[in-house]
Amino acid sequence: MKQPLLHLSLAAFLFGAGHVLSSARTETVIPNYRQLGANLMYSPAPNYPRRAQFQGVQGAGKYKVNVDTTTGKVSSVEVVGPIGYKELDDAVADALRRWKVKPQTVSAFYVPVLFFFDKQLEKTYDEALVYASYAPFPQAPFKVRSDIRGEIRGWYQLSIDRKTGLVSDVKVSVTSHSSVLDQTAITTYRRWRFAPNSIATITLPAMAYPLWHL
Repeated sequence: MKQPLLHLSLAAFLFGAGHVLSSARTETVIPNYRQLGANLMYSPAPNYPRRAQFQGVQGAGKYKVNVDTTTGKVSSVEVVGPIGYKELDDAVADALRRWKVKPQTVSAFYVPVLFFFDKQLEKTYDEALVYASYAPFPQAPFKVRSDIRGEIRGWYQLSIDRKTGLVSDVKVSVTSHSSVLDQTAITTYRRWRFAPNSIATITLPAMAYPLWHL
């Protein structure tokens, strides 16, 4: 059985930190968990729920972990950027609530998480998250996955209004040969949001695995 990849990524944080650091105001910068070093004492990875695996659900999320500085234990977890599939967000939050840091070190930190089966897709999406502030991943409808015998993949070019960071248009660069998946990708990518004055265009994938893939 092929196991999907779970990658705790730094990329989603880079946008948040860069945005704060570029501000003229004096603010407390919330660190990424990788910056905690030895102060991060316990950090179990989230489980990839079996039902999400079977359904071929993939995506990325970003979470803010609030800490009781007296004990170093997690007091709460906020979903800053949802994956778009509640069971995955819940799995991440459940794991993060068990994390622990050295007392009197930080009051909060960010943890970006990627759930992907494919390394190329993971890398491409990881790079996109440097600029994206809201990035739901296109989920292949059940009907598409039940009708295919092998993996299908399409690529979609997003045009971005640099002033607002809103996606103004999405075009099919390489069709997946499934009109349903293509339309799902277009609809989903139109909802993306980017940091203003960052990028004008980016090409991203969407894919579907057959139901027996896992």
